[in-house]
Amino acid sequence: MSPVHLLQKGFTLRPLLQMNNPQYQAPSQALPPLLEMGKDGLGFDHQLAAVLKENAVPARDAALFGQFARIGLTEKGLDPRRPVAPQRQGLLKALADGPKVAVSALASSTVQRNGWDWATGLDHFCTDYPLRALVSGPYLGGQGEKEAMCPLRSTDASGEQLHGDKSYVLHFPCTPPTDAFWSLTLYNAVDKMLVHNEIGRYKLGSDIPGLKVAADGSFDLYVQREMPTGGMSTKWMPTPAGPFYLLLRLYQPQESVLSGGYVLPQVEAITQQ
Repeated sequence: MSPVHLLQKGFTLRPLLQMNNPQYQAPSQALPPLLEMGKDGLGFDHQLAAVLKENAVPARDAALFGQFARIGLTEKGLDPRRPVAPQRQGLLKALADGPKVAVSALASSTVQRNGWDWATGLDHFCTDYPLRALVSGPYLGGQGEKEAMCPLRSTDASGEQLHGDKSYVLHFPCTPPTDAFWSLTLYNAVDKMLVHNEIGRYKLGSDIPGLKVAADGSFDLYVQREMPTGGMSTKWMPTPAGPFYLLLRLYQPQESVLSGGYVLPQVEAITQQ
């Protein structure tokens, strides 16, 4: 058994009243399986209707959700007599456009600091639906901002898309101010997944062994296809052949991060000699 699995078996989830009861056994429960997606193209809508039966619509969303009754979607499910043909066409288009809407929310739901996109307000989404879609989409979920801030970077200092055919350097004037740790992770822009590489490196961060800093506390990280020379391999992030983006995770960020006072490193393309 791996150390992680061994650790997991040491945890239990129980009511507070049962905290000190060594005989407590959690009741066995299972959720009903989701409906099959089907072949009519509206699988998402059918599954949404199914989960609404077990998940009440919050009061703050009642007015917005009420509009879906026109296409037959209510808290009781999806009316099989709906949607009619024009509505069906609209729903199919909405399902195709949905991911694009989430990505476009970067412009309306984030602030840009030195070329990085910051999603703020993560402790209180409320009815900011574009922000909720953004965090569920490009950000792949996340914690509250006092637990972690995760600025995203997809362009270099010149505004060009980050791409594996170029080499980049990030100059950090100092160690990112956190009370926990920080990490820089690279994702493929096409599928938002980690990029396989021969050295099995998927992040750089505060746990870099032997991270060397200059006398003023600054250091550089290198993002490129080939391993850099001059003993810089420990500060190197391998890139894919195509476009990618970066996430700088700052766990338990200090006040200078939360207020915007901390200046994020620029992403400079390295001119090849």
